[in-house]
Amino acid sequence: MATENEDGAAVRKIREQEFHENLFAHDDGDRPANRFYAVAVGVGVQDFYQGRVDRIQTGQRVLELGCGLNSSGWELAGREVHVTGIDVSEVAIEQAQKLAAERGLADYATFIHMDAEALTFPDESFDVVLGNGILHHLDLDTALAEFRRVLAPRGWAAFKEPMGHNPFINGYRKLTPNQRSDDEHPLLRSDLVTIAREFEDTDFQYFNLTDLLALGALKFRSFESIRSGLAKLDRQIFTRVPSAGRFGWMVGIEVHKPAA
Repeated sequence: MATENEDGAAVRKIREQEFHENLFAHDDGDRPANRFYAVAVGVGVQDFYQGRVDRIQTGQRVLELGCGLNSSGWELAGREVHVTGIDVSEVAIEQAQKLAAERGLADYATFIHMDAEALTFPDESFDVVLGNGILHHLDLDTALAEFRRVLAPRGWAAFKEPMGHNPFINGYRKLTPNQRSDDEHPLLRSDLVTIAREFEDTDFQYFNLTDLLALGALKFRSFESIRSGLAKLDRQIFTRVPSAGRFGWMVGIEVHKPAA
């Protein structure tokens, strides 16, 4: 008979799948939260994440978690990198498989419906694991153990995740509950400690503190210059006061698996 914890995990996964099935089936790209992502694109955490994607070389085996449809797999497959994307949403996987065929990338991009906490791949199957906004949907202890298992010795992983310490951002989250699943949990410092415990050579870089103020100028020509200036201010703050990093909206994570 399943334990209470197992039952709770099963219910959580059902809720997550239902949320994302609905999201991909009905998403028109016009979610209210999208305007906040305008701050993160082009500078900051997106640059951090894209820089790691750019580092991947032809011949490396890549696992992308929560691939959805905005997958880095399209870019990597175009560079003849073999990418396996997984997602909890069957709708997203069906759409991704169709797109891969239409774009002639099916030889390099494979999409599979799979639970990131129970990967079915053999040990040491991948050189790189990528995740864009996925960790905060998972049970970290379970998921990290799986990622370590499927990574080859000296393999590495990169993630882009929201943080959960900023009271203003948390206030917005409470006001817009329909924009996120019931069980997601923006990362806390304790979660980063957990990640660091599972891997070595960890790098955590924080983004989006004062530059969120640029949203007030989103519709003006000066938006880019204001955002860029505030992003530079953020870097200075996070460098001089490292403890302020927890109050950033986003964190870029890079971790390495030690040699066998």
